[in-house]
Amino acid sequence: MTDPIASKLDAAEAALASSILADVRRSIGHHDPVLEETAPAPFPEPERRRELIGKDWIEPGRAAERFATSEAKIRRLCRADPRVSWRIGGRWYVSVPGMGTKLGFK
Repeated sequence: MTDPIASKLDAAEAALASSILADVRRSIGHHDPVLEETAPAPFPEPERRRELIGKDWIEPGRAAERFATSEAKIRRLCRADPRVSWRIGGRWYVSVPGMGTKLGFK
Protein backbone atom coordinates (compact mmCIF):
# COMPACT_ATOMS: atom_id res chain seq x y z
CA MET A 1 0.00 0.00 0.00
CA THR A 2 1.44 3.38 -0.96
CA ASP A 3 1.56 6.22 1.51
CA PRO A 4 -0.61 9.12 0.23
CA ILE A 5 1.52 11.69 2.05
CA ALA A 6 4.71 10.34 0.50
CA SER A 7 3.06 10.41 -2.92
CA LYS A 8 2.06 14.05 -2.45
CA LEU A 9 5.56 14.93 -1.27
CA ASP A 10 7.10 13.20 -4.28
CA ALA A 11 4.78 15.07 -6.65
CA ALA A 12 5.50 18.40 -4.93
CA GLU A 13 9.25 17.73 -5.05
CA ALA A 14 9.10 16.92 -8.78
CA ALA A 15 7.06 20.06 -9.51
CA LEU A 16 9.47 22.22 -7.49
CA ALA A 17 12.52 20.72 -9.22
CA SER A 18 10.95 21.34 -12.62
CA SER A 19 10.11 24.93 -11.65
CA ILE A 20 13.63 25.62 -10.38
CA LEU A 21 15.17 24.15 -13.53
CA ALA A 22 12.91 26.29 -15.71
CA ASP A 23 13.83 29.41 -13.69
CA VAL A 24 17.56 28.69 -14.05
CA ARG A 25 17.24 28.10 -17.78
CA ARG A 26 15.19 31.29 -18.17
CA SER A 27 17.75 33.30 -16.20
CA ILE A 28 20.63 32.15 -18.40
CA GLY A 29 18.64 32.62 -21.57
CA HIS A 30 18.19 28.94 -22.38
CA HIS A 31 14.90 28.07 -24.03
CA ASP A 32 13.90 24.44 -24.33
CA PRO A 33 10.40 24.31 -25.88
CA VAL A 34 10.31 20.50 -25.72
CA LEU A 35 10.79 20.56 -21.95
CA GLU A 36 8.16 23.27 -21.51
CA GLU A 37 5.63 21.43 -23.67
CA THR A 38 6.02 18.16 -21.77
CA ALA A 39 5.50 19.76 -18.37
CA PRO A 40 2.08 21.49 -18.39
CA ALA A 41 0.81 23.24 -15.30
CA PRO A 42 -0.96 20.83 -12.93
CA PHE A 43 -3.84 23.31 -12.70
CA PRO A 44 -5.92 25.39 -15.11
CA GLU A 45 -4.23 28.76 -15.38
CA PRO A 46 -6.65 31.67 -15.68
CA GLU A 47 -6.21 34.03 -18.59
CA ARG A 48 -4.04 37.05 -17.90
CA ARG A 49 -6.65 39.73 -18.48
CA ARG A 50 -6.98 42.82 -16.32
CA GLU A 51 -10.75 42.35 -15.91
CA LEU A 52 -10.01 39.08 -14.06
CA ILE A 53 -8.02 40.88 -11.35
CA GLY A 54 -9.99 40.49 -8.15
CA LYS A 55 -11.62 37.27 -9.39
CA ASP A 56 -9.13 34.73 -10.76
CA TRP A 57 -6.09 36.88 -9.89
CA ILE A 58 -5.89 38.33 -6.38
CA GLU A 59 -3.31 40.30 -4.40
CA PRO A 60 -0.91 38.38 -2.14
CA GLY A 61 -2.53 39.68 1.04
CA ARG A 62 -5.95 38.39 -0.01
CA ALA A 63 -4.37 35.10 -1.12
CA ALA A 64 -2.71 34.71 2.29
CA GLU A 65 -6.09 35.17 4.00
CA ARG A 66 -7.88 32.88 1.57
CA PHE A 67 -5.35 30.06 1.90
CA ALA A 68 -4.61 30.62 5.63
CA THR A 69 -0.88 31.13 5.18
CA SER A 70 1.57 34.02 5.43
CA GLU A 71 1.87 36.72 2.82
CA ALA A 72 5.64 36.12 2.80
CA LYS A 73 5.08 32.49 1.76
CA ILE A 74 2.68 33.58 -1.00
CA ARG A 75 5.22 36.10 -2.33
CA ARG A 76 8.01 33.50 -2.17
CA LEU A 77 5.89 31.08 -4.22
CA CYS A 78 5.09 33.88 -6.69
CA ARG A 79 8.79 34.50 -7.27
CA ALA A 80 9.54 30.78 -7.52
CA ASP A 81 6.78 29.83 -9.97
CA PRO A 82 5.66 32.31 -12.65
CA ARG A 83 2.72 30.02 -13.50
CA VAL A 84 0.97 31.06 -10.28
CA SER A 85 1.86 34.73 -10.39
CA TRP A 86 1.46 37.76 -12.59
CA ARG A 87 3.40 40.95 -12.04
CA ILE A 88 1.94 44.20 -13.34
CA GLY A 89 3.74 47.46 -12.68
CA GLY A 90 5.60 46.10 -9.67
CA ARG A 91 2.50 44.52 -8.08
CA TRP A 92 2.04 40.78 -7.73
CA TYR A 93 -1.22 39.04 -8.49
CA VAL A 94 -1.80 35.43 -7.55
CA SER A 95 -3.63 32.80 -9.60
CA VAL A 96 -6.40 31.49 -7.34
CA PRO A 97 -6.55 27.99 -8.87
CA GLY A 98 -2.77 27.77 -9.24
CA MET A 99 -1.96 28.79 -5.69
CA GLY A 100 -4.74 26.57 -4.35
CA THR A 101 -3.19 23.60 -6.12
CA LYS A 102 0.35 24.47 -4.98
CA LEU A 103 -0.82 24.71 -1.37
CA GLY A 104 -2.85 21.50 -1.55
CA PHE A 105 -6.37 22.96 -1.56
CA LYS A 106 -7.48 21.06 -4.67
